[in-house]
Amino acid sequence: MALAKMEQVQYAVWQIESLRDYIELLEETLLSNKLAIFRGQAHDWPLVPRVATVNHPLPILENERLMFDTFCREAFPFVHPEPANEWEWLAVAQHHGLPTRLLDWSTNALGALWFTVRAPSSPEENGVVWLMIPDEQDVVKHPDHTTTPFGGDRTEVYLPRHVSGRVRSQEGAFTVHKYSEEIGAFIPLEESGMQNGKLIKIQVPGRRFPHVRYDLYRCGVHAGSLFPDVTGVAERIRNHCLLLADELDFQPKRPVEVGRTD
Repeated sequence: MALAKMEQVQYAVWQIESLRDYIELLEETLLSNKLAIFRGQAHDWPLVPRVATVNHPLPILENERLMFDTFCREAFPFVHPEPANEWEWLAVAQHHGLPTRLLDWSTNALGALWFTVRAPSSPEENGVVWLMIPDEQDVVKHPDHTTTPFGGDRTEVYLPRHVSGRVRSQEGAFTVHKYSEEIGAFIPLEESGMQNGKLIKIQVPGRRFPHVRYDLYRCGVHAGSLFPDVTGVAERIRNHCLLLADELDFQPKRPVEVGRTD
């Protein structure tokens, strides 16, 4: 088995070589029935929301609120059912591409791994799956109109209602990041106070992406299962019938599909 524990930093870092390694690591790590959430990244980017990485013409919190309020007003005719509160509106805005203080996670461990290896990467670079086991106090429970995602003084975990098909199929979850007035920035999650024994980084070498991707496909984890729409269908067919750049030498043997004639 190629599973290896790397240098201990502020959080545990492991490296895997296969889907089997990944499952064995989860079996060793998830020893209780506590909530666990996962985030797959093709690159080892900091865990910060997109609103922290774009250019703002106004002070960031002012511009964030302007974007959110404008989205709620202009998107209202197109959103059904209507979100119940600011938390749900923020999830809808994130889903449709508005930069927000939400960072996407999932309770689906295999789905997160697929997002890591979904596309070819440099053989010398590592993709990562982040695993977080939040404390009960880290989780926002039944948010309503009396609370707001723009308040508070700590990063929290938000489990949304299934406001879209993709949130449901990807078993979506979010971290809701707080802005530090002291340093004038959103603090990366891995540098915040939530990593006390709860945060684990799992590295996946880029050279192993096609092998892990193939094994996930054979287990039914692919674009068609994670994107329940026409776009997901098209991507799954492309990946079934064509070879990605890192599969030219590997050439996975996928089962032949029988077309319908009725």
